[in-house]
Amino acid sequence: MSFFKDLSKKISETAKEAAKKSSNFMELTKVSVQMDKYQDEIGTHFYEMGKSLYENYSEDSWVKEKYGTRIEEIKSLQQQMKELNEEVSKLKNITVCETCKEEISTELKFCPNCGARIADIEVDNQVKTKVDDVVCFKKCKVCSSENSPDAKACSKCGTIF
Repeated sequence: MSFFKDLSKKISETAKEAAKKSSNFMELTKVSVQMDKYQDEIGTHFYEMGKSLYENYSEDSWVKEKYGTRIEEIKSLQQQMKELNEEVSKLKNITVCETCKEEISTELKFCPNCGARIADIEVDNQVKTKVDDVVCFKKCKVCSSENSPDAKACSKCGTIF
């Protein structure tokens, strides 16, 4: 009988130890998650400080002296990004309306969002949206051109809908 008592006692102690370790593991996980959260917040603050320093003081001599190489690298990367964005726009046949800043097709004469005239662009094709083999469009009452259903202005004559 003492064998079973000892075995029962050992099993009980092992279960208690496992529960304690499980509880410790859960606490360790919670603390680790909280530490990761704080580390992310610290990283965000460092990022914001660096961005603010760059945007507000990059032309100051003491900043140029200490961070000149990095400032030049940032400027170079920004220029490369601008060139790539322009290339993407050309490949997608889009431009940005100078009035409302919306991306629009280079084939349009007028911005469908605000109606502003788009300089030096010829219109060859009508804008259509194909939905399940049904062509949907908004017809202009002035010039009868077909426009996308979400257009706020005619892309051919600029009439506001």
